[in-house]
Amino acid sequence: MMTGVSDEVEPKREDETPFVADGIAAGAYNEEGVDLTLIRMFLMLTPAERLDEASASANGVEELRALQAPASR
Repeated sequence: MMTGVSDEVEPKREDETPFVADGIAAGAYNEEGVDLTLIRMFLMLTPAERLDEASASANGVEELRALQAPASR
């Protein structure tokens, strides 16, 4: 059974660097200017946790679309 993804941003091991939301941490950007912090965060998740996150994001997009849709008459 899949469990929900924790809201904690603490690293899973002591030797991992913590997730930094504002991207200021050393090495947060690659040479093209891409913020790598979210990629690192997702790579710390299990495949099931990644699927849960993607599903939650897709559900959020659908909710936003429903709010923007014209009211049916």
